[in-house]
Amino acid sequence: MKKIKSRTLLSIVVSVIITIVLNKYWLIFKPMLVSLDIEGQGKCSIEVYLNKKNDDKFIKAKQESVDVDLDKIHHAELFVKRSRFPKRVKFVISDVKPNEQIVLNNIQIGNFNISDLSKFNIIGANFVIQNNKLLLNSDSSAISLIYQDTLKARTSIKFDFKIFVIILILSYLLAYKLTNYIADFKTVQGKSRIDIIFLTIFFCFLFIPMSHINHDEISTQENRPLAKWQHLIKENNEINFEFGKNFNEWFNDRFALRQKFVIFRNTITMFVENKCEKGFFDNDNKTIYPNWSFGHIDIKTIKYNFKALYELNNFFEENNIKLYTLIVPTKADIHTTRYNYINDKYVHDDFLNYVNYLQKENKIKVIYPYSEMLKAVENGKQLYFKTEHHWTDDGAFIGYQELMKIIINDYPNVTVLANDDFEYFYSTKVRGDFLRDLNFGQDCSRIGISDSLCKKYHKYNYTYYKHKDFDKLKVSVINKPKHRYKLYKYDKGANLRVLLLGTSQNENLTEFIPFTFKNVKRLRNNNVKDISTNEEFKIIKHYEQEILDYQPDIVIFCITYNNIKELHDLFNME
Repeated sequence: MKKIKSRTLLSIVVSVIITIVLNKYWLIFKPMLVSLDIEGQGKCSIEVYLNKKNDDKFIKAKQESVDVDLDKIHHAELFVKRSRFPKRVKFVISDVKPNEQIVLNNIQIGNFNISDLSKFNIIGANFVIQNNKLLLNSDSSAISLIYQDTLKARTSIKFDFKIFVIILILSYLLAYKLTNYIADFKTVQGKSRIDIIFLTIFFCFLFIPMSHINHDEISTQENRPLAKWQHLIKENNEINFEFGKNFNEWFNDRFALRQKFVIFRNTITMFVENKCEKGFFDNDNKTIYPNWSFGHIDIKTIKYNFKALYELNNFFEENNIKLYTLIVPTKADIHTTRYNYINDKYVHDDFLNYVNYLQKENKIKVIYPYSEMLKAVENGKQLYFKTEHHWTDDGAFIGYQELMKIIINDYPNVTVLANDDFEYFYSTKVRGDFLRDLNFGQDCSRIGISDSLCKKYHKYNYTYYKHKDFDKLKVSVINKPKHRYKLYKYDKGANLRVLLLGTSQNENLTEFIPFTFKNVKRLRNNNVKDISTNEEFKIIKHYEQEILDYQPDIVIFCITYNNIKELHDLFNME
């Protein structure tokens, strides 16, 4: 009797657990309906972001978008999935022609109606409110509207009682049958109950590697391309006799939990030896160096790639735009190490001589703040994060100052920021990339070591800059397929339109450039959704019209030294 009760109790517990795990089948949160009336001309794209946190960052916001032909449609509806209790909403209206007027009203988030339109923070347009309508006069190709108050919207929940009962009963019967089977299993031919339990668990584990196949093209942890799928029948209808080997390579590179195994192995190796396959930890200066931090580019390759930079400069000149190219040195060149793998210093000297020649020639404006950064390091400045390849705020400020020395030659009325324009705060964590959050640094994950080990290297207090007018800067973030950018508006800045183009080293420049000019657009060309690695530097192919629509006065193209090898793709249209 006691055995029966214990089996029943165990079966109930198991069935409850299974039912909770499968809650998405019987407890359904309906999509959040977002609707608005919109008037205007032509076609545009409307995106809505629902943020579960009560702030303007919209880092993990749920989003949805719709294309609207304003000549035919004056009401838009979007259904945002998996957004249960949003606190903030942001609208982005893109593909808008400059000086176009758009009228919005009747904005509804679920059961919540936005009645006070004055609570919107608007970037990319001048606006007035008339008759409870928002009249937007665009001065950019994208208009961003962030509602500053907390939403009181709730999505409706559907409880499917029938599915709930079916899952509960089936899971109970399965659990009861399984517990009975194991309990009644007698020793047969030397086998015991523990054997059947072990074998059941073992065969269940066999399904884990195939439960989630990694579809990435490149492993950032190992810095290499992953094996591609090879079909059994080739394109020429021939049989692939290497299919078994190809499949094994493909599966070994992509099975579930593989990355965790890589992290575990590299973490143990780094902990014991201070190095792993993809990098090492320098105990002298407490800094992580990935292997790809080292090495220089030969002058022939540099000159070949700079041909595209000349072409880019000509393209901008034809459209009355001034181009300034800021090249960020590598961390290993500024913060050297006795474990340095660089044995080709003379190659870097060739590049320095070439940059000096370009600056004297003055046909293209290239800024490489190498010497000024070395001086700062000699005076005790930490210009790169110890667990990341990005420059710190101190490093980026030196780059900003060197860049502005060149820009004010063409625009003498621009005010260059000084140290007195900032307040400062300090943290042992890293803030180097697009989201502007504090973390443990990218190089830990890129070389494949755990955050717990990475914490060991966070002993240095970095200096962070915060402009005294920080709260007066209007910022809008757009992160959608093939387009990742930010819009900044600062009314006290110089009345120029600036496009900040390039890779992630730009992100720390956004603590300075947006407070220097009135309108700044930060356009990212790498790590963008739906743009593959080999497409990242095909900037004219992907962004030509967007750049021309923005109508910038200045383009600041900021890249790293290692990106020089990719400049030849700037005008590649294939």
